Amino acid sequence: FFFVSLGTMPLTALTADDTGLLKEVSLAPESSVVRRWGQQACGRGVSRACWGPGAEETHVGVGLEDGTVRFWRRSASTVAIAEESEDASPPSVDFAAGEEIGKGVAPHGGGPNGIAGLFAHGEAAPRVVAGERTGRVRVWVWPDGSAAHGPQGEPLATIETGKAAAVCRSAAGGEGVAVGGKGADPSVWSLEAGKAVWRARNLPNDELDLAVPIWLTDLKVAEGGRLLATGHGFVASRLRGEVRLYDTSAQRKPVARVVAPLGEEAISAVAVSADGRHVFAGSVSGHLARLDARMSLKPVERYRANAGSIREIALHPTLPLLACAGLDRKMRLYNWGYGGGRWSAERRTGPVASVYLKQRLTACLLSSEAGTAAEVRALRLRGAGDDEEEADVGEMLSELPEAGAPEGGEEEEQRQPTGGAPGTLPSASKRRAADAAPSSSAL
Repeated sequence: FFFVSLGTMPLTALTADDTGLLKEVSLAPESSVVRRWGQQACGRGVSRACWGPGAEETHVGVGLEDGTVRFWRRSASTVAIAEESEDASPPSVDFAAGEEIGKGVAPHGGGPNGIAGLFAHGEAAPRVVAGERTGRVRVWVWPDGSAAHGPQGEPLATIETGKAAAVCRSAAGGEGVAVGGKGADPSVWSLEAGKAVWRARNLPNDELDLAVPIWLTDLKVAEGGRLLATGHGFVASRLRGEVRLYDTSAQRKPVARVVAPLGEEAISAVAVSADGRHVFAGSVSGHLARLDARMSLKPVERYRANAGSIREIALHPTLPLLACAGLDRKMRLYNWGYGGGRWSAERRTGPVASVYLKQRLTACLLSSEAGTAAEVRALRLRGAGDDEEEADVGEMLSELPEAGAPEGGEEEEQRQPTGGAPGTLPSASKRRAADAAPSSSAL
């Protein structure tokens, strides 16, 4: 159940895909696409998405694989559009792509100048911050008045972090930026000073006295700005899929870490609750779990139904809701607050809402709107759709014959051998001798 103060606005989410589209999805009472922005183009897929400056969420923005940053204004009315229709609405704010500067690290096959992180902050003097995969961070002034349309000018400031970055997130309430990537431990940079204020330290060398590989795939900063959660890749026999939790005010090494919480695979997405007590981790094969920071990041709840690599995990700021998007082309919504956090690792929770969006998803956002009472009641009653799908697949697989089993009536006879070693069939001579021997009833 949801123990929240319900509002009057609809509960919505935003999803972005690898073709360049940004979609607004209504989650209740029925999951459907209500609005769409952008145009599909090769090499211009969306890598990051964010809300515009201010708490009203009047603008939505995306960072593309070619380095372009675009923002659109959300319409006050909800107008349904067809999935096949062309979206001719131009962006409200368009920041031009930067020039090519060498080679960068693209964790999911993007361009060298693709956007690794994007966020906007500030009320009186809003700023837009975009981090590129080359390690460059750009800061623009949010335009106002007549300049709030069309392409914008040069960035206000540019920071060179020195290493290629796979991810870039807001830190210190928007006054800083946290970056990291393959070969680059997480670090926090001040946007005002333009220098690093905190750098993580790598783990001690392994048993062979070799340095532990650094492969940071995602990071998120808690709302207070003190706790930082990171997800790491997988290198056979050297680096396992890991989740680490840092306290930037205490030390440079992780205060908690867990190895392979989702199995022998890389962690592709992480999220951390506002209070820092819960860390959510998703893997490249679709596993998703909630880790308890008070129990050394032990998995306490797992979430079912994901079938592809999870690329983004988004948390609602006030409701106990979690949204994830991945390569299986579905966005799913989960209620992670149910049960008070007492579930064991065997507890598996299904989604309360899901929507199929045709393209491979790369980013998602949850609006801060609480939703109406009718929508929340609808979410309580839903969630069995994916269970029915899994039951249908399991029933279909159970009806398939076993590999190597012959057809006809001899199947049951061969599955139950009459003699010899367990699990083996008797020879032809032993079967003939058993048929010729008199039965106990005849004697």
